[in-house]
This record gives sequence, C-alpha cells and structure tokens, in this order.
Amino acid sequence: MNGSFNFLSAEIGYFSFLTCAFVYAVLTGLLFFNTNKQQLKDTHSRLLISSTLITFGWAMVLAWRTFVVIGPEILWSIELLRSISWMAFLYALLDKNEHVNQLRFFRVLFLVITVVLFAHIWIAPRLWITESVTRWLEIQFIGQMVVAICGLVLVEQIHQNVKPKHRWWIKHLCLAAGFMFAYDFYLYADALLIGQINPSLWDARGATFALLSPFFIIAAARNRTRAVSVQFSRKLVFHSTALIATGVYLLVMGTAGHYIAISGKHWGPVAQIIFLVGAILVLVVLLLSGTIRAQVRVFFSKHFFNYAYDYREEWLRITSLLSTNNSDQPLEHKAIEAVAESVNSQGGTLWVRDQHGIYRWRAQIGNSRIDLQRIDPDNALIQFIKKTRWVINFEEMQRIPELYADLQLKDTDWIRSLDQAWLLIPLFHRDDLYGLIVLTNPPVNANWNWEVIDLLRTAGQQIAGMLALEDAAHELTVAKQFEGFNRLSAFLMHDLKNMIAQLSLVVKNSERHRNNPEFIRDATQTIEHCVNKMNRLMMQLKQGETSSPQETISLGDVLLEVIEQRSQHVPVPKFIGVDTQLHVIADHDRLSSVFSHVIQNAQEAAGKKGKVVVSLKQETADVVITIQDNGRGMSESFLQNGLFNPFETTKGLAGMGIGAYESREYILAIGGDVEVESKVEYGTQFRLLIPIARLSENNDMHEKVSA
Repeated sequence: MNGSFNFLSAEIGYFSFLTCAFVYAVLTGLLFFNTNKQQLKDTHSRLLISSTLITFGWAMVLAWRTFVVIGPEILWSIELLRSISWMAFLYALLDKNEHVNQLRFFRVLFLVITVVLFAHIWIAPRLWITESVTRWLEIQFIGQMVVAICGLVLVEQIHQNVKPKHRWWIKHLCLAAGFMFAYDFYLYADALLIGQINPSLWDARGATFALLSPFFIIAAARNRTRAVSVQFSRKLVFHSTALIATGVYLLVMGTAGHYIAISGKHWGPVAQIIFLVGAILVLVVLLLSGTIRAQVRVFFSKHFFNYAYDYREEWLRITSLLSTNNSDQPLEHKAIEAVAESVNSQGGTLWVRDQHGIYRWRAQIGNSRIDLQRIDPDNALIQFIKKTRWVINFEEMQRIPELYADLQLKDTDWIRSLDQAWLLIPLFHRDDLYGLIVLTNPPVNANWNWEVIDLLRTAGQQIAGMLALEDAAHELTVAKQFEGFNRLSAFLMHDLKNMIAQLSLVVKNSERHRNNPEFIRDATQTIEHCVNKMNRLMMQLKQGETSSPQETISLGDVLLEVIEQRSQHVPVPKFIGVDTQLHVIADHDRLSSVFSHVIQNAQEAAGKKGKVVVSLKQETADVVITIQDNGRGMSESFLQNGLFNPFETTKGLAGMGIGAYESREYILAIGGDVEVESKVEYGTQFRLLIPIARLSENNDMHEKVSA
C-alpha cells in the first residue's frame, strides 16, 4: 500500500493469511453444504455464507500480495469489502429485532460510509484531492476505524437486544465478530499514531482471524437456548473476584507472551500476538461458560454469605418472569424455568391436575426427556406429597431412605427411572395439590438444605396460583362461548314461542270460523308469516350470524302491518299517525318483530278491558314510536334492574324474559334508543327513538350501514 507495509518476513504473512484462507474456505463449505434449500432462502444464512466467502477471498489476496505487486486501490477495496460484508450480516440480525427500530439510520450510515470510502480509494487520487500519499493513508486509517466502531456498535446492540433464550448461541457469534472489529480498530488506531501499519499486527491478523472460525461454527450449529441469571446483591463479590482473576490471568499470559517475543527473531512478535489472542479467547470462553459461573455462584453461596439466596431478587425474578406477557413462551414453560433457574437445573417437566383429578403432562423445557403423560391421583407418591407437602429429592431418597419412611422406594420407581429426575416440586393451591414439577440434575452439585426447600415450596405455591388463574381464564372463555350459543338458542326459542302462539290461535279459532273467508285469509297470512320467519331463522343458523341486511323502509307501513296482525287480539291497538311517510334504515322483519313484541306486552298488561295506543311522529332527527297501555304497570326497581336483563320476566313460566332485551339491543344497534316510563296500577309507556332517514340521503346512509 504505497510502501506502508514493511514485513519482517514475507513468509510469516504468507503462511498466516494462507492459513486464514484455508480455514474460511472450509468454513464456507461447511456452512453451505449443511444448509438446506429452505434455509438458503433466509437472508441471514445467505449473508453469513457470503461473509465467510469474502473473508476467504480477502485472505487469498493478502497471501498472494506477498509475492505479487497489487495496487493499493485493490487492497483497500478488498479490506473494506470484508468489513462491510460482516456489518451487513450483523445488521440483518439486528434489523429483525423488534426493539431496535431506532437504529434504522444504520442502513443509511452503511451506504454513506461505503460510498465515501470507495470514492476516496478510487476517485480521490485521480482528482488530486489529497495533498500527499501520507494524508491519503491517514484518511484510510480513519475510515477503517469508523467501520470498526460501527461493527462493534452492531455487536453490542445484538447482544443487548437479543432474547435471553437465543444468547446461548448468539454469544459466540458476538464474540467472534466483536473480536474481529476490535482487532481492526486497534490495528488502524496504532497505524494512525505511528504513521504506518505495524507489520507484526498485520501478519498476525490472518492466523488470528482463523482462530475465530470455530466460534462461527458453534453459533451456526447451536439451536437450543439457555438462560443464566446473575443475582444482583452478589454482583459486587462475583464481579470483583472475576476482575481480579482476569487481571492475574492476563498478567501471567502477558509475561509468557513477552518471553515468546524475545525468544525469536522474526517469528517472536508474530508468535507473541497469536499467543495473546489465543489466551484472551480462552479467557472469554471461560467467562461466558454457564457451568463455570454456576460453580462460582455455588462457591460464593457456601463461603461468603449467610444465606444461599437473595430472596428479594429471587422473588422479583420469579414474579417478573411469570407475569410478563410473552406470546413466544407459554406460562407453563415460564413456570418450569422459574424454579429451574433457582437451582441451576437445565430442564424440567410439568403436570397439572385436570377436572377429573388426574395429573396430566402439560409442558417440558431444556434437556428433560420425560414423556409420562398422566399420573393417577391414587398413586402412592401423590398421596405422600399431599400428606407431607414435601419437596422430594430423589438422590436423597436413595441415600437416606429412612427420611421417607412412609414412602417405599418401589412406589417411586416409575419416576426415578425417568431420565435425570432430580427434584419433585409440589404446586399447592388453596391447600390442594394442583400440579407437579420434576427438575433434571444441574451441571454442578447444588446446595440442598432447608433454605432451598423453603424457596422451592414457596415458589411452587406462587406458580400454582398463576396456573390456576390462567386455567380459570380459559374456562371463563369457554363459558363465554357457550353463553353466546345459549343466548342464540334463547332468542330462537323466543321467536318459536311467538310463532307457536300465533299458530295455536289459528287452530283454536278454526272450529268456529273455518267457513269464514276473512278468517281463511288471515290464517293464510299468519301461516305465511311464520313460514317466512322460520326460513329466515334457518338461514341465520346456516350462516352462523344473526345480522340482517339493512334497507330504507317506511316506518308507518311497518307499524300498520304489525297493528293489523295484533288486531286479532284484544284490546285492539289504536293507531295515531301524525306522519306515516317517515323512513328509517333497518331490517323490515326484525323491526316488525320489535314492534310486535312491545305491542303484545302492552296488550297482555292492559287486559281485555284495557286500551293500547300507538303513535308515530318526528322529533328533530329521530322518529318516535310511542306505545302506551293502562295496564298494571311495573315497579321502579324492575325498570332499573330487571326489564332489560335477559331471562328476567314478570310473566312467570309463560315468559322467557328476553323479548325486551332483544328489542332494545336491536334499536340500539341501528343507532336508536328506548325510553320507558311506568307506574304501578297506572300503566306503561314505551318510546322507541330511531334516527330518521331522509330520502335524499338514503343511498349514502344505506352504504354506511352495510359497511
């Protein structure tokens, strides 16, 4: 790059980058041939394979450059292309995260950086924008540092925003990509300070990047999740100890690297860098290991604290985990995870009691392979748990069987034979055994004392309460669905009751009026009306809905039809129509049913010697239908609390109590309202208010209702 590289030995750089090229060629092949066609359609898979392929090409060019002169424009372009390819892959991962919408500007930033740097590489020298080669190189160094910083920001955002269940595999990807960008940043920051690239850092880069390839393989291969929690109140001791241990480790490794550097001539500095990089990678792997962290936590709990748990943090953690509304993770999985994390278990299985008292398999997580589908309530183990409320440790049961004197070992063979069964945690709700959780063995030996037992028993009670609440909510949802079905059935029964009453009246009067032409005509109309209504009900049942098409209808005509039908009963309704040419938007049959029901109730309340008056008039933007009788009336209490409640009636066994409810619901549905005034022994007045439909606006209003 215009004399900016003075290699200690061409062979060192050649073998370093050749090794890198070989490793990434193998990595690209592994990724490509172990990815099926469906996965290749995924953007992340394609970008990862492209990044490893470009890294292979980058390493080959730099190895080839050892013996062949390559222009600086090509070298800087391939350098930038490698960094941009990895940044594009990381951005694709970040862009899919729902919590990082604020980072959309990165897309524009990538384009700007890419265009500016490529323009500086290829165009600036030809336009003599830069004053010298040195200034041109300084700008390149700064540009590469900016790219490295952006890459590190992407890695940090991915690690911070990824869901906890994905961190088990994403941490290796973040480690490798983060180290790659961190190395580049250090390389170019050092070059900017001293005016040229450090030959040892440059030569070691190929072999160093080759060391990162296993982490990409692990990240691509892992598909299970693991969550590890660090307790806040113990962070000071945990982090302080980790920091001291890390410092001592790095001091020892740095001393060893120094002796490696001075022991060789040409290979010494390069070998030192490779050795230190390997040592740092080993350290990071140890710090990220869940097993090692678990061992350290157990050690701290035994030797540094009076209690094994920070109960405040444990309670907040369990409560937060169970109450968080996460559609990706059902409550049953969170319930197992809540107790499993407390004892560092890697998996578990949950059984919950059904309505017949049988404990049925509900969920399992982690490495649990228990497939037992049901546990009978009369099982000896279940009876023992109900009696003692113990948390059962199967390892302890084998070591000290006398502690479980009331429980024979043969009674637990069926569960102890299951894969890695360790603890059985009872879930008690209102002094009844609601469910069971069986946890698998942890990766390290955990404490087992009264403190652990009390924590698990208390957590089990909270979990049982949450499970019972969710089951109750599910049962309520089912009950609501049945309630809707029963309501529809009640409405149908109400309509059938009215039709039966009409047809019964025809049969009753047929003996006296069968030869009367007017009776025959009225009977035919009644039968035709009932048939049409039954056909409409059948259609609604087939379509699974109770809504009807809306149309513009003359309210006076509907009222006259209903009054004519109800005139067969006494007292005969008297109609007072101020304006019979008022129009509304509604369903003819349903509105007719509403009027018929209210008038029928008025006739029944008034009795044979009473009177019923129906009036129709316009008030501002509404049509008002008033139906008044001088019957026995209704109490204020019934008006407020019973009239419009379904299944409330004053007719005894003769009524169903849904007519008034259904009538008001339909009037409200078309934008109207119902007003009722009543006084005991003086009568009742119904006022039905319906929005008027003006003829000039009928079409527009009809379209709105249909929509």
